[in-house]
Amino acid sequence: DMGRHLDRVGVMTSLVGGLVLAAMAGSAAAATLHVANYGEDGPACGTAASPGRTIGQAVTHPVPGDEVVVGPGRYGDVNADGVIAPGASEEKPLVVSKPLVIRSSHGAGMTVLDAGNLGEPGSTHAVSIDASSVTFGGARQGFTVTRASGTGIRLGPGTTGIRIEDNVLTANRVGLETDGDAHVLVGNVVTKNDRGILGYGTGLEVRGNL
Repeated sequence: DMGRHLDRVGVMTSLVGGLVLAAMAGSAAAATLHVANYGEDGPACGTAASPGRTIGQAVTHPVPGDEVVVGPGRYGDVNADGVIAPGASEEKPLVVSKPLVIRSSHGAGMTVLDAGNLGEPGSTHAVSIDASSVTFGGARQGFTVTRASGTGIRLGPGTTGIRIEDNVLTANRVGLETDGDAHVLVGNVVTKNDRGILGYGTGLEVRGNL
C-alpha cells in the first residue's frame, strides 16, 4: 500500500511539474515588446521601461506568438523628406516574417508609419506580411500607413489567417493588397490611394471598412 501511495505521489508530482512547465512556456510565448518614439534600439530593448525605437527592430526580437505594442508618434520616414536615414531614428519598410500581434497603444490617429515614397512607383511596400496568423492593428489599436510607392499593407502569397483591423491607409499607390487565404480585413479606412483594396486568394472576409 505504501509503495502504491508513493507511486501515485510520484505521478502527481510529475503531472504538476509538467503543468508548471507548460504554463511557463505559455507565458514565455506571450511576451510583450514595446516601441516608442523616444526609445532606443539595442539588444535588450523592448521593455516598458526601455522601449525600442523602430518597429522593424522590435519584430526581430520576439518569438512566434509574441506581441509588439507601438506607442504614439511617427515611424519610418520620421522627417518626411523621402529618405530613410541610417541610424536608430528612422526605419526601412516593415517586413513581418513570423506570427505576431502588432498593435498601437493609442490608435491610428496618433500612430503613423510613413514609407517616404521610397523607390520607383510600385516598388516598395510600407508593410509586407509574409507569415501566417499575424494580427496587424486591432479595435482602436491600428496604424496610419502612408506614402508607400507600392502598397500600404501587403499580405504575401502562401499566407493564411492574417487579420488587418482598424488601420488608416492613405496616400499610397495601393492601399491594401492581399494574397493567400482566409484573411480578415475589418474596420479599416482606405482613402486617397491610387487604388484601394486588391484582394486575391480565397476565403477573404472584408467587413466594416470605409
